[in-house]
Amino acid sequence: MVHRLVEPFLSLFRKLPLQFGGFDFTVLVALLVLNVLNQLLGQLFLQLIG
Repeated sequence: MVHRLVEPFLSLFRKLPLQFGGFDFTVLVALLVLNVLNQLLGQLFLQLIG
């Protein structure tokens, strides 16, 4: 079930060359992008209500 939820998002990053030395950094990059988006949206929200 989790696979069905996250695969559409991860598929966006699987198109990028994120495999180095036998390691796949797709999930790491996806989590970093989510973190940055979370911070940006949080700042935007604070500016809108503040």
